[in-house]
Amino acid sequence: NSGCNGYSAQFKVDGNTISFGEPGPSTLMYCGEGETFFRNTIKKVNRFKIDENGKLNIMLNDVPMMRFKKIQ
Repeated sequence: NSGCNGYSAQFKVDGNTISFGEPGPSTLMYCGEGETFFRNTIKKVNRFKIDENGKLNIMLNDVPMMRFKKIQ
């Protein structure tokens, strides 16, 4: 979920590396620039790390590009 639309995509994990396939089906709400940023960034990221607070950091090399936290 990009925060606005939900979508599905295949992904591959090997150790702490990650890659995402092309986005599949998604909802079609208008979301402004945030949606474009999310879809462009998810294609570029190549690593992930779970920090000490349990947040998932999706990274481009060593630079966190997106952070996610589990919602209870």
